[in-house]
Amino acid sequence: MSGPADLTHQAVVRILQIVDQAEDLEVLVEYGGMKLRVQKGAAGAGAPLAAFAGQAAHVPVTQPAAQPAPAVAAPAAAPAPPPAGDGPEVGADGPGLDGASDALPEGAVAVAAPMMGTFYRASNPSAPPFVEVGDRIGPDDTVALIEVMKLFNTVEAGVGGTVLEIRAGNGAMVEEGQTILVVRPD
Repeated sequence: MSGPADLTHQAVVRILQIVDQAEDLEVLVEYGGMKLRVQKGAAGAGAPLAAFAGQAAHVPVTQPAAQPAPAVAAPAAAPAPPPAGDGPEVGADGPGLDGASDALPEGAVAVAAPMMGTFYRASNPSAPPFVEVGDRIGPDDTVALIEVMKLFNTVEAGVGGTVLEIRAGNGAMVEEGQTILVVRPD
């Protein structure tokens, strides 16, 4: 029997999936009476392990062979999300998941969200956006942040070129694989 303050197995698995995408990370999640501590890479001592408080379970966190899109944990001083009253901004083709066309202009490539979460165009509400339509970007340039459970993950372009469209609104929920930017490669 689980109540509203229980950390479910599904939530633990999702946290571990997020951690798996980072290189060096230490996270402590406290939820109700449960605690989840995860260490990975240089942040952990020895082999990375995840421990679920209250049970004797240890789950190894392995490094993936190839990551679909670069995503790393932001430093402890994570950017603050926009004020709650502002609501999500509307992107070039509409808000977050509402009906933006999946068709790409000829020769253009999509930059997809590497995970589900809240999309942010800037590091904090008063900072300029990482990219604007018309900007030239490199493959290693940070183009956005995606917040998942208070963990901010940088999204790198993965391709060099010119930004043609920004398809996700600031503060909008995005799905893994959803097109967030459209780029004309060099």
